[in-house]
Amino acid sequence: MTATESAPILEAHDLGKRFGDVEVLHRVSLKIMPREIMGLVGQNGAGKSTLIKLIAGAYQPDGGNMLLHGKPVQFRDPRDALRAGIATIYQELSLCHNLTVAENIFLGHMPRNRWGVVDEERMRREADRLLEELGIPINPRESVAQLTLLERQLVEIAKAIHRNLDVLILDEPTSALSQREKSALYRIVRNLRQRASIIYISHYLEEILDLCDRVVVLRDGEVIRDGPTGGLDVRQLVHEMVASDIKEFFPKHNRVAAEVAPLLTVANLTVKADRAPVHNASLTVLPGEIVALAGLAGSGATTLARALCGLAPHTGTVAIHGAACRVANSRQGLQAGISYVTNDRKGEGLVMTLNSYDNGGLSILHLLRNMAGIITDRRVKISSEEQLRTVMFRGQAERPVAFLSGGNQQKVVFVKMAHQRLKPQVLVLNDPTRGVDIGAKRELYDLLMQMTYQGMAVVLVSTDLEEMVQLADRIYVFRDGSIVREISHGISMRELQIAIEQKEGGEAQ
Repeated sequence: MTATESAPILEAHDLGKRFGDVEVLHRVSLKIMPREIMGLVGQNGAGKSTLIKLIAGAYQPDGGNMLLHGKPVQFRDPRDALRAGIATIYQELSLCHNLTVAENIFLGHMPRNRWGVVDEERMRREADRLLEELGIPINPRESVAQLTLLERQLVEIAKAIHRNLDVLILDEPTSALSQREKSALYRIVRNLRQRASIIYISHYLEEILDLCDRVVVLRDGEVIRDGPTGGLDVRQLVHEMVASDIKEFFPKHNRVAAEVAPLLTVANLTVKADRAPVHNASLTVLPGEIVALAGLAGSGATTLARALCGLAPHTGTVAIHGAACRVANSRQGLQAGISYVTNDRKGEGLVMTLNSYDNGGLSILHLLRNMAGIITDRRVKISSEEQLRTVMFRGQAERPVAFLSGGNQQKVVFVKMAHQRLKPQVLVLNDPTRGVDIGAKRELYDLLMQMTYQGMAVVLVSTDLEEMVQLADRIYVFRDGSIVREISHGISMRELQIAIEQKEGGEAQ
């Protein structure tokens, strides 16, 4: 290794940041070496997001300094950092939905011909080449508005990768990916280290240990650990993140007797769609039971989950306790007792400018009018306050939810969609712990168990295979829009992965 290669690409010295009276980061120092993949972990609220926003120019530090290639730098905004060679892909994607895939990838520096006009054919050709190199099967001419959340995330990655970078920051890049897609991304990330150093933030500790050369652990705004991943295991990382051991990560779940009558019955449900259709799907969920819907992206599992809540036009029958109900829209879904927790809490689940009380009461506003028909702030706050305590919410409820950690945001979504006054009978969960730290995950799992003990039926769609294997009583496997297999509790993650990826005739895809 040459002297240049042994010198840090980026250095941070004693970085500090406060929001009002709250100190979020306290004298944080770290170095990023050439061709290094550095993991950054910590519970929600530990300071990870604040740290990467300081590095990326989104926030200005209250103390300390940074060096890039040994020279002092101070970024006024993210564009300034990007010009210097630091790009960030946040968990909240930043694509323009009204533009095509190619236009998003080249946004801000579209190729032009000699007359200064955007060369659309060249742009599409280069975007197509880039997507092919990355193994992303998306048409560059397609509008981003038509893409799934997963596909949008892949476009965001492609958008950052094609630049000449020194440092690439990836914030929860695999949170919405299937296991197969995660493996493909890992290969991409390992190849990327030849072009840029990478800061990799993830709540999946196994992938941190497998992918990263070094890991930095933050706790309460301070660096607790900065060292190589070799020799570490998940239990050690958890201990350093939370200063204690989590002995049983997944709570015990009392399995439901099969002779109990179904709470939810779905018969011959069909969704006609260009993407991820569903063909004549039938299933049941018993009171207190967790049933998972598993499948690759586009298999129809997510489509069926959304159709149950009135979020996808469909034919067929949805029945609660044997009585057919109409769920042509989300309002009818709620009236039938079916609530939906989205995988996109910032796009669909929350109003980011409202506080936690207001968000928590959105689903029951019709129940909060006084005798004069007026909804008061006090009534909304009272209705949400007790529910927030129930889900072990630890944020500042008076502040807009945009300032909360991912775990606290997700707890607000649970309050909104499983509110006691809403009285849901069926809870449909779409990636409920996406972007949530290990401590908040366990709390959400405990909350889910409490709901099943009270007789609620749960339908779970997740990109986390372990989550499905550990929590579900039964798993329906989807392929090409149809249910191809029903699996009872006790299957291993490997067996589930094979079942999901298996082609007709038994060959893995």
